[in-house]
Amino acid sequence: MTKLILPGGTDVAEMAFFAVDAIPVDAPPTLEGIEALLAAGHLIRMPTGGDGGYLLHAYVNEEIPPDLMQYCLQDDPLRGEFRSKSGAVAFGGLESAFQSFKANKFIRTDSDLPPAYYEWVAYRTEYPDDLMTEEASKAKATLTPSERRLLSIPMLATLIGMAGRPQI
Repeated sequence: MTKLILPGGTDVAEMAFFAVDAIPVDAPPTLEGIEALLAAGHLIRMPTGGDGGYLLHAYVNEEIPPDLMQYCLQDDPLRGEFRSKSGAVAFGGLESAFQSFKANKFIRTDSDLPPAYYEWVAYRTEYPDDLMTEEASKAKATLTPSERRLLSIPMLATLIGMAGRPQI
């Protein structure tokens, strides 16, 4: 069981969760490349409708906790398949979906998952304003200056539940 919390951002109003070993080396994928990555299950595309910062919570081989699930918008979840041969994954703006992307924690965060074939469902979240204010106040006391700067960026959260099995 794995839980990933990955921040990222976009200047093209689209976020993505992707297998790093499957994306282009030197430049973001073309529209045809994006479609091929989607079809192969190497990219999860998340149109946002706006530029800015976003936060992904991925629950791998475990249920999304009920205390978080209550904030998930259930009327239009995204569903699909995801494959990662090496286990190297990233969450970031679609413009960062290439291997030689220069590290920038405000745009893309890289991580690792067990290499597997996954079935997933993704939900956008909608938290009450008073909950966000209360939790942000508690968290700020423990943050470094750069983490406080990241927190000041307006973020929308997406939760993904992923159930995986070894690749064949």
